[in-house]
Amino acid sequence: MSDFLSKAKSHLKDFSKLPSPNHVLWKGFPLKQWEGRLSNKEWKRTKTVLVEEVVSETISLPFSSKNFSVLRVQDGRVQSLGASKVEGIEISKIDSDKASDFLSAPKPDSYKDLHEAISDEGLKIEVPAGLSVVKPLVICSSETGEGRWSSLNHKVKLGKGSSLKLILVHESERSLLSQLFKFEIEEGASLKVVDLGGIKKSQESYSRFEVRQLSLSQFEHVQLAHSSELGRTEIHVDLLGKEAEARVSGVHLLSDSEIFDSRVRIVHGAADSRSSQNFKCVVSDRAQSLFGGSIVIQKDAQRVDSSQSHKALLVSRGARATAYPELEVHADDVKAAHGSSTGQLDPEQVFYLKSRGLSLAESTHLLSEAFSNDVVLKTSDPELRQALKEAISRILPDFVQKMESKWLLN
Repeated sequence: MSDFLSKAKSHLKDFSKLPSPNHVLWKGFPLKQWEGRLSNKEWKRTKTVLVEEVVSETISLPFSSKNFSVLRVQDGRVQSLGASKVEGIEISKIDSDKASDFLSAPKPDSYKDLHEAISDEGLKIEVPAGLSVVKPLVICSSETGEGRWSSLNHKVKLGKGSSLKLILVHESERSLLSQLFKFEIEEGASLKVVDLGGIKKSQESYSRFEVRQLSLSQFEHVQLAHSSELGRTEIHVDLLGKEAEARVSGVHLLSDSEIFDSRVRIVHGAADSRSSQNFKCVVSDRAQSLFGGSIVIQKDAQRVDSSQSHKALLVSRGARATAYPELEVHADDVKAAHGSSTGQLDPEQVFYLKSRGLSLAESTHLLSEAFSNDVVLKTSDPELRQALKEAISRILPDFVQKMESKWLLN
């Protein structure tokens, strides 16, 4: 028995192996490499502790954070940073609810089951009905131990007619901090999330988002994937009420030999619901971008409007981008479309910019920024859009510099 399997069985007795490479949500992902990395980790349970006092210290965030409320979760210890508290939001710790499935029709997934089994405690955030939280809430999670695998299970519940904006960042350079977020969005509520990924380069990253939406609710999730040697994010959305809307988008900025996998599964279970997926991926050197997007429209979900778009820009010969779009329709009165394309930098555009005095690096920087800017501009909230824009602006110079060093070596 492998070290990984023996460790897994100690937490989940009926665990037999990681998902099959043919699993709809795991196609193309380097499962053997993932298993080896997990096997070498110390599997640690994390106990969440809420600290009452407000801590007056700064934290390095990839955007200016003057008008935000910040919660730091460091090794399970939750602190509020800054002068202002999070008014009106109820924050507590939660025991992971492993007994019941949060999604209405979950896909069997052994890794998800293992992740829940090893998870112990996380945050429970509740927004009362009718409350619109003005300031975005930043959750900065970190694991300072080396060679550990820590899992946190969070739940966010929005009452009827309420609204909340979240920004997520994490910091775990030499350990794996995996997080499961369960979002419950009641009738007429709105949740907008920007996931900016790691503050520093990490060895691994994993996050999973499960979303349940009732009638007239809105959910928006924007992801920025970068600086992770091997990373994966899963977003599963159940549209359970009429006129519910979900928008999921993302930007990949991958270099060196990084691998990042974004998987989205949206299930339309009610009439007149809407969804969209929009991913832009810039891949250089020997990096690999993976995207899997599923749209499921159930029998009674008439008049659904759903779309999916994935575009990848390869800026070196060794870069790879793979997409797995899937569309499953059981209703007859729907609008559903999906498309994927992969290409290289347009030589004519590069030549034009160089003829105007820009270097090759500056031209690539400008074209990469313009390519990914489609996701930024379509982010609906101005404050979240600005945070995303600032984060990308800080990443791109180093991203282009790495590419330029490869060109000079060649």
